[in-house]
Amino acid sequence: MIVDIQRQGKNTLIVFKEKDFTNYNDILGIACGVAAGNYCFEAGSLLSPDFVQFIENIKPRIKYGILIGHDNHGKPLVRWGRLQGNVLTSSQM
Repeated sequence: MIVDIQRQGKNTLIVFKEKDFTNYNDILGIACGVAAGNYCFEAGSLLSPDFVQFIENIKPRIKYGILIGHDNHGKPLVRWGRLQGNVLTSSQM
């Protein structure tokens, strides 16, 4: 699986396209690996039915991302969705 891992301030954005996607376990492992190195987060969010549905519905020629980090109050956050530029435009938590 090919991903682009981008630091955005105190957060990390994992960017991928459908053509470079291999399977759910690969993206789950990458996201958890990134989070384990820098963040404390609720790993259950990546095991949720919402995340599985997100992965099942990725489409060709669209960039997707998973944002891992902390919100403005220092609480862990995980968001995912489509990207426009390097910004999540539609996201789930």
